[in-house]
Amino acid sequence: MNKFIICGQPRAGKTTVLNAIRDSGINACPFEPFWIESRTKTNVICSYYDHVAFSSSVLNQFDGFEIVLGHTQQLQEICNANNAGLIAVRRRDLYVHIASYIMLLVGWAGGRNRNLCWNEDLIKKIPFFNHHIDKIIYNNWLIDNVIPTYKTYVLTIEYENMSDSSDLLSTYLGKRIELVNHPPVDLSHYFTNPDNFIFDIDQRLEQLHGQ
Repeated sequence: MNKFIICGQPRAGKTTVLNAIRDSGINACPFEPFWIESRTKTNVICSYYDHVAFSSSVLNQFDGFEIVLGHTQQLQEICNANNAGLIAVRRRDLYVHIASYIMLLVGWAGGRNRNLCWNEDLIKKIPFFNHHIDKIIYNNWLIDNVIPTYKTYVLTIEYENMSDSSDLLSTYLGKRIELVNHPPVDLSHYFTNPDNFIFDIDQRLEQLHGQ
């Protein structure tokens, strides 16, 4: 069995891919070992802060695991040390991805996470939201431009078109993995004024590209 690591961002579909792999009978780690709440679930004796050794200990127990991009700065070293194929997962629709993640954050904060009015002037004054929006944009850039250059990179799976990746993923893992497509939800599901939200994100993208 080839070892694997699934990387991606929250609300991008990496857990969906992991569950499909587990459903095939592959011994994938059922939790994210790099989440602080999960560290006590791993039977390791090395320091968590030695990310390469920690990952090796996890992969001695499981065939693979998922990790949030940014939870380690040693992802390439981890994959190389364990000869673990790197599987990236992302959403094609950046707007819906950010909207879905914002709703997750609002829900964590105890707020109403549907049909919100997007106020870009207010959001830009809240560092917490700005940090997470910019992080999604940056990590998508990493997935598109940096992750594919890693020696053990296998493929990138798009949440909306997961079934297109079933054959390649199955070939790498040596078992049939059935992936199901997930059409994006309309932005009006999240915001009462989706055009304002799109305008705000477009401004950020223009700044990123120096326009």
